[in-house]
Amino acid sequence: MRRWLVSLMAAAAMAVALPALADGAPRLALIINQVDYQTLTPLPDTDQEASEIKDSLTQLGFDVTSARDLSVQATPGHPGFRQVLDDFRRKVSASPGAIVFVYYTGHGMADPTDAGGGENYLLGVDANIRVAADLPPSGIMLSDLKTQFSRAGTKALIIVLDACRDTPTLGKGVAKGLAPVTPDDNTLIAYSTDLGHIAETGVYAPVLAKELLKPGEKITDVFTNVQIGVSQETNQQQHPWVNNRIYDVICLASCEVKVAAPSGNGLSEAAQMEQTFWTSIQGCEDYKAYLSTYPHGTFVSLANSRLAAPACQTAPEVAVVTPPPAPQQAPVSMDAAYRCDTEAGEEFDDDRPAGNPFVAPGKMVPDRALAACQAALDADPSNRHLMYNLAEAHRWAATADDSQKAQALLYQAAQKGSAAAMYAFGIIYSRGEGVTADDNLARQWFQAGANAGNAEAMSWIGMFDSTGRAGPVDMASGLAWNQRAADKGVPYAMGYIASMYYYGNGVAQDYATARQWYQKAADKGFVTGMTTIASMYQQGLGVPQDYGLALQWYQKAAAQGDADAMAQLGNMYYNGQGVTQDAGVALQWYERAGGLGNVASMSLSGLMYQQGLGAAKDPVKAKYWYQLAAAKGDAWSASQLPLMSN
Repeated sequence: MRRWLVSLMAAAAMAVALPALADGAPRLALIINQVDYQTLTPLPDTDQEASEIKDSLTQLGFDVTSARDLSVQATPGHPGFRQVLDDFRRKVSASPGAIVFVYYTGHGMADPTDAGGGENYLLGVDANIRVAADLPPSGIMLSDLKTQFSRAGTKALIIVLDACRDTPTLGKGVAKGLAPVTPDDNTLIAYSTDLGHIAETGVYAPVLAKELLKPGEKITDVFTNVQIGVSQETNQQQHPWVNNRIYDVICLASCEVKVAAPSGNGLSEAAQMEQTFWTSIQGCEDYKAYLSTYPHGTFVSLANSRLAAPACQTAPEVAVVTPPPAPQQAPVSMDAAYRCDTEAGEEFDDDRPAGNPFVAPGKMVPDRALAACQAALDADPSNRHLMYNLAEAHRWAATADDSQKAQALLYQAAQKGSAAAMYAFGIIYSRGEGVTADDNLARQWFQAGANAGNAEAMSWIGMFDSTGRAGPVDMASGLAWNQRAADKGVPYAMGYIASMYYYGNGVAQDYATARQWYQKAADKGFVTGMTTIASMYQQGLGVPQDYGLALQWYQKAAAQGDADAMAQLGNMYYNGQGVTQDAGVALQWYERAGGLGNVASMSLSGLMYQQGLGAAKDPVKAKYWYQLAAAKGDAWSASQLPLMSN
């Protein structure tokens, strides 16, 4: 029963004002407070700054992790900078869709040798910097920090650096302060003062702490007001810098949500929702759904009476079919619809005509899709499939205006029964795309889409059930829904079932069954399925150990651009597992994996060039790879750099 459910959920979404924490998204914060520097100037006032920010974030419902006086490397009884970041990143990764706030107060420095202003380093208390080459082993790269957390599935990432201190520079003529940085999507980065400038102590943090707690402010408003407040506090001497790529409406204290205008009929909200349900009924099954939802409702007697009528006893319910367009419009609509599917079609949209193409995930070109699908919808304005495609093109365009247009089109399509549009609304509310994130509404939309037959909605409602998201944990239901999605060809549903058997979550651990499901997912292009099968053959988990088959599966994953698979191929060639031992080929795989960010491969590439394994000794290349690995926090690589000749 599609129409009433859409109306009901829309009413529920519009009629309530959400309190500060009603977005449902986990809130995680990390505060790093660097005070007792060993060779740089100590910063005793940062204790107060960190305390003020922590108090505000705690009041806003953040789970705050605090760390003080971090060295780059761990010392006995005290974790290192890298370890703290790794632990917090794992915490974030375990809470998908979280709002993450990172506040750093301490010394920071830009590398003056880099073009374009330089990489920024957040310095450990053990930093000892005399030349630019001392920076990588003395701190954490800001670019590394933002990339780690932006890839951890966050809804929004806010990084605040109160780090523009009077840090010594590396020579005359070199500007102090920090260099500009471009945030990733869903990320905001703020500095306590402008680029290349020095911040006064004890000014920025109090203003920020106060603004964070003001209700009715979007996160972008918060930092705009901080810029104004700090500028006023310092008589226009300090101008905070912000670069924002968060385009959703996110409020940390509260948002003012528009309430639907009163109907003027004197009914309560609950009664209006029941009446909306009743007036949208179209057939016998809808009457049954009404009685199930409102067993003591206003229209119970009438519903029972109509169910007892012969039409609901002997004849099957006839679907309401929209009359086809006039014959002369069909050729234009057909050609335009095909072009629209070529640019924006979705594989699991059951409304997509058989034989029409679809676009692989992540491959849509928004400008082309918008043009093609707008033309198609203009030719066939009531086509819910074309509405959905055009809405998805607007979602990919990702401006605030596009977000509003996408939601309007999806709502129209959902009213017309588009299961894909219902699924899309589930994603929107799950992730907070242009709306306040709400797992309960997301669950309702996913359930509606799943009931209407959308395969991806089935997988999502299964994942909600098996993880207890917006409802009780129900592993059996989670497995059943993912089974239905897998039967319709959804690869990540196959991978989810595989992981349940691999780890024994909700089912008895069964490597053989897990491998079968990973195989199905891999056959659909699911890279995690490929690498897991390779690992199972490599280790002999549920299958006889077979290095040859492991090699083949790693090669398939590497062909899809997977860096971990490339690193494993390097290991297999280096150790001669399933192949003739060949250090030269191993080095090639390590370099490819290192180029894609695999830190272990960077370090191994440096070692092989240092020792002449698989290639002639080359100190320059060895140093290059060691520097990359060290910049990513690899301590062993950093220890090798002093051994490299200039």
